Amino acid sequence: SCHVILQLPSKKTKISKQTLLHYASICKQRSKLKDNKNIAVIYTEIYNLSKGESVGSVNTKKVNRLSI
Repeated sequence: SCHVILQLPSKKTKISKQTLLHYASICKQRSKLKDNKNIAVIYTEIYNLSKGESVGSVNTKKVNRLSI
């Protein structure tokens, strides 16, 4: 799976739906699901992440979803 991290100028900065869809589509293009039509992409703030057990994996809390 793909991971994208956005660094924002401040915690109060809101991310537009257009920006989320842009980075979700980049993530999809780089994943093994790139040929699927409608996939769910999750996103969350960085403090809701922790390292997973295997290399490159993460555990998430409080996620939001969008379809791309």
